[in-house]
Amino acid sequence: MIWYLVFWTIFITMGNFQFGYVNHTMSVLWDLTPCIYHFDQEDRRSYNTVASFVFPIMSALGGAFSWKLSRYGKRKALLISAAICIIGGCLLLIRSHHAMIISRAIIGLGFGITNAVAPLFVFEIARAQYIEYLIVCVQVWLNIGFLIPLIFREFLPLYDIPDVIDVNYCLYIHEDDILWREMYSIIPVVSGLQFLALLVLFRKENPVYLEHVRPRNDLVSSGSEEIGGGAIITRINNSLEVQQSFEKPRTSMEKDTWLNLWEISMRKKVIACVIIRSFQQLTGVNIIQNYALSFFFHTDATFLNLRFLSFATSLVMSVVAIIFLKNFGRKTLFLYGLLIICLCCCVLFQLTDQLTVVNARVPIMRSISNFSSFIFIVLFMFTFWFTLSSGPLMYSAELLTDKGMAVVTFFHWALNSLMRILPILNIAIIDLFGVITRFRTANSIFLFIFSGMSMLGFICTTLYLRETKGRTKKDITQDFKNSTFNAEESHIFRKKVVLEDFMRAIRPHKRKFNLRNLCQRKDAI
Repeated sequence: MIWYLVFWTIFITMGNFQFGYVNHTMSVLWDLTPCIYHFDQEDRRSYNTVASFVFPIMSALGGAFSWKLSRYGKRKALLISAAICIIGGCLLLIRSHHAMIISRAIIGLGFGITNAVAPLFVFEIARAQYIEYLIVCVQVWLNIGFLIPLIFREFLPLYDIPDVIDVNYCLYIHEDDILWREMYSIIPVVSGLQFLALLVLFRKENPVYLEHVRPRNDLVSSGSEEIGGGAIITRINNSLEVQQSFEKPRTSMEKDTWLNLWEISMRKKVIACVIIRSFQQLTGVNIIQNYALSFFFHTDATFLNLRFLSFATSLVMSVVAIIFLKNFGRKTLFLYGLLIICLCCCVLFQLTDQLTVVNARVPIMRSISNFSSFIFIVLFMFTFWFTLSSGPLMYSAELLTDKGMAVVTFFHWALNSLMRILPILNIAIIDLFGVITRFRTANSIFLFIFSGMSMLGFICTTLYLRETKGRTKKDITQDFKNSTFNAEESHIFRKKVVLEDFMRAIRPHKRKFNLRNLCQRKDAI
């Protein structure tokens, strides 16, 4: 178990360290919206904002192409991603605006590959009883990755922090500030640790990969050895059986039917995991606590203390969640969490609108709205860290294959990029067309989307996803194959066979319509 914890910590958590460092300006990102909407080449804030947008976009591309690298082995894919992050981390040390954007793009590409491949690699080799501990490891290190930049900002005297948060405030106020170089210098270090962990802890490729990709090579390697014992002869016989099973001919109808049923079943799982995991990413960047709390806590010191409190709370709740994950399972926990989060988002959407427009000049109503918002924000934070913090990442890794995980990771980061663009689009609509939208603030947009995503996640989890508590990747895959083969007796299979026979009956090279064969085939079914 210790080796699994160490392995998982180095893979996913090092990537989360990178994510925390690269995106440590998230707390002021929406205040910098005018910087990218009115881009200024002399203003460093504009470059920093562009770099913050580049990272999730490249992460989405890295996740989309991760399944291509997985074909050559997940260990090789993770080695490549670690090398990419090392190169990007070294470029971060160059004090240049363009180097900052390029380096974040490179790191985002490597992190997207790691984010898609590492969960599958771990779940193929880990034991079922250790999965919950790995989930806790991910969440603990993720919060530490977000917490360290706050510690730098709070205790190091290199920042000139104002007493009141200003709309033009940015971490990079001074041109001669060197703190960002010291913070980013950790990225090549943690990427190097990930690279060394692959070389030292796991010197061979994943056994599951070898079982599915290299059965034919076993025959060649066995034949080259000297036959001097019963064990070698048995190995050759087993290799011949595997070779024959892989080379067993299939008719085109059987092959097409199997692929079609596989795609139908996988499509539902992929859609469900996309919704759940994308919602996890959208809320995982702490948008609610960063911006909803800023409505009624305006001093920077209080704001930072609240963020420290939220991170500490998330750490505790992530550790406590392991008890419920082991006893109640992932699906039950997700369903309750999504319902509570949907309720909180709907209430906060209404309170935020009243707080911004209606009750802005009424002190009593503003105080009531502040207190009510605080209650539902705390409920939202507790529920999220307790149910949906790292579970969706694990759930998708347990259920999906390489291609499915690549699709989920792509939407996971693509929607993160979309969420960063929405406030800019809102400002552009108001400035260009003079139209006052229903969403008067960025918080309104986020809360509206969160409520819809949580309800979609609840529906998809109920309909398409199964419980995976205490089960290995092999068991889940076998059940999936059995359910797919059983679908041959369903109405979908019958309709497909009839349609294929109909197409064969009216092939262009035949002049007659072969209705007799079609009716006989239909009666047989």
